[in-house]
Amino acid sequence: MAKTGLVLGLDVSTSITGLVLLDNVIDFDPKKNIVHYEPIEFKGCTTFWQKCDKIKSQLDKLYIQQPNVESFFIEEPMKRFAEGFSSAETISVLQRFNGIVCYLVREVWKIDPVYINVSSARKSIGIKVTTKAKAGGRNAKQQTFDHVTAGDLNHIVWPTKKRSVNTVDWAKDVVDAFVIARAGIILNNSGVVK
Repeated sequence: MAKTGLVLGLDVSTSITGLVLLDNVIDFDPKKNIVHYEPIEFKGCTTFWQKCDKIKSQLDKLYIQQPNVESFFIEEPMKRFAEGFSSAETISVLQRFNGIVCYLVREVWKIDPVYINVSSARKSIGIKVTTKAKAGGRNAKQQTFDHVTAGDLNHIVWPTKKRSVNTVDWAKDVVDAFVIARAGIILNNSGVVK
């Protein structure tokens, strides 16, 4: 199980960005090889640029603790409308934010981003997403969360919302970042992405 540096995975959103660092190993053990995970929440940020500043600040802090990130995988941004979820303005803002986040990571660790399609990422780690109707009303994000937290991340106790048994919203973003990072390692080692 030779280590060759760390892998950064990001699930970028303008409300919460999920961030995960994994050891770059083929024989992955989630209890040993998850180095760091966190949500970057934008509460209190009233402008787009304040959110960019918040990301930069968090990346700078993380670099001090973990300077040896060698690979950076990020979910490929939305390219088309999704019924009930996106507008041209939403897609445009997310594309800009995604690009700025990639630039900031590149400035901090001097590594280029590798974009991974979310469907390919899920498939590469064995997640099969079905329609909401077949999944009892659970969307793709919830199905992914349920699969990963029952498997690779079953050792993590996620916090719950105040006065509720429901997991905090940011947990799903962190799990999505994990899926991207883990898929990046698998796809990179198989030669699918470089």
